[in-house]
Amino acid sequence: MKVYTFLIKLQYAWLNACLSLFQQSLFGAVNRKATKILLVRKGNLGDIICSFPAFESIKKYFPSATIDLLTTHGTLSSMGASSVIPNSYFHKVFEFRSFTLKSLWSLLRKQQYDTVIELPADVETFGNQLRNMVFFRLAGIEMGGGWTVTRTNFLPKKQLKYFHFDNEQERLKKILNSCGIPSGVLSYPPLFTQEDLNNIQDRFTGMSSEKMVAIAVGAKLDKKKWPLSYVRAVVEYLHQHKYRVVAIGDEGDYHIVESLAIPAIANYCGKLTVAESAALLSLCTFTVCNDSGPMHLSYAVETPVYAIFSARNYPGKWNPPSDNKNKLFVNYNVPCAGCMNIPCDDNVCMKQITPEQVIQSIHITLHT
Repeated sequence: MKVYTFLIKLQYAWLNACLSLFQQSLFGAVNRKATKILLVRKGNLGDIICSFPAFESIKKYFPSATIDLLTTHGTLSSMGASSVIPNSYFHKVFEFRSFTLKSLWSLLRKQQYDTVIELPADVETFGNQLRNMVFFRLAGIEMGGGWTVTRTNFLPKKQLKYFHFDNEQERLKKILNSCGIPSGVLSYPPLFTQEDLNNIQDRFTGMSSEKMVAIAVGAKLDKKKWPLSYVRAVVEYLHQHKYRVVAIGDEGDYHIVESLAIPAIANYCGKLTVAESAALLSLCTFTVCNDSGPMHLSYAVETPVYAIFSARNYPGKWNPPSDNKNKLFVNYNVPCAGCMNIPCDDNVCMKQITPEQVIQSIHITLHT
């Protein structure tokens, strides 16, 4: 074990030492006097929600700077950054897909940013980050930071067995610290308005006197979805205990929820904006969900989650915040653990998380 952990740690240290050397040769250190900052963060809804604590720290550290966001899913996607980022939170939000490489380079030069801070995706490779550094430096940006390798495919089974990784919020926190940007407790901006809350309350009668629980059956990958028969068992338990169950998700989840054939479920999949979904989640006692955008949205509005995870990724990577409110269910005792994006025909890791486990955890919470 010691040999494997030493080699893995050595590889991460070597890659990040090289990135640090390139960064120091191309850019000056991030300076608090920066006035125009390009913040780079790739990903979809869940990635952006996980980034808010880092965004908040950056905005606090540079209170007078103009900060723009460059992302992969911004204004062109109904589930992109603009769907969850409050109005005027950033000066501008740009999306990679809106530009050719040449037009993006021209835009960045025209904007005359003095600083770039990249919060690299967990899967961002060493080579991609070197490329990004060179691109932003050629675009005339003189100060920068954030480039860090935090996942590799080197000895993956050993990483799976011997390592537990920071979740996304903690990972980004450490990246900011490496840039000299302090980060405190996890905090999120308001993710819904009073109007959003009023719209939700108008859809229900007697909401203040009802106990509500949210379910979210969807996930980006099929291998991350808990079996529907298991979801049904949990919903039936909740109904027995007089909880009103509401379903949230995208349009594709609507028919999945309908297939459960439980009339008492209020199915709002595909019918709410992200902000309205956040408002609805804020009124719920807790959320039962897969590793998905709704999971991140739920804990971001301080609603506890019972989150069911597949064993596809390294342990800890996308976990909800570790506290006494959020509950995590995952089973790595399967031969295919760590399969990442390899197609899965069985979902054995998800099937081995039984509804009885989740129900027992809910029962303990409700009776303590």
